[in-house]
Amino acid sequence: MEFFEPKILWTILHLFGVAVGAGGAYLGDALFFFSARNGVISVVELSFLKRTGQFVWVGVMLLAISGIGLFFLDTERYMASSKFISKMAIVGVIALNGALFHRVHFPVLKRLTGVKLVTSKEFRKKSVVIFISGAVSVISWTCALILGSLRSLPWNVVHILSVYSAFLLAGTLGALVFRWYFFRKGLR
Repeated sequence: MEFFEPKILWTILHLFGVAVGAGGAYLGDALFFFSARNGVISVVELSFLKRTGQFVWVGVMLLAISGIGLFFLDTERYMASSKFISKMAIVGVIALNGALFHRVHFPVLKRLTGVKLVTSKEFRKKSVVIFISGAVSVISWTCALILGSLRSLPWNVVHILSVYSAFLLAGTLGALVFRWYFFRKGLR
């Protein structure tokens, strides 16, 4: 029975992890940007942000468990794969960014629930890293998904991570432009 082969089972679990983790991340990032656009994060929006974050962590845990299972089925191949090594570096960024968001940024958003963000000195001060964190999330999940979808890639780790870094730089600039527009629009 091919269905019960370990590689197929680990792959199915990995795909569930991708769906739950990336889906939660994209939904959470979109919700934050829509909340920021209307200028106030409501109690309901904050609750949804918290729930989407929980989905992301469940997805990351499923990805870690299934990824370890897949890795040990063919350790040599994975260790020789620049695509795999690059993807693991990006997943590390996803985990660090997620931890930063939930440990540092989320408490700020919780304190500012119901407050007009554009007039909040605390939000103005902390919003640079909050907006950048959102961009890092979207770009990192997208790059990890693309790398995971490709059969092979004729680039080495330095090339792959250089392209990823360029996307992060562009995303960071985009997030800062969005922040500038947010405060400019809100102060009129």
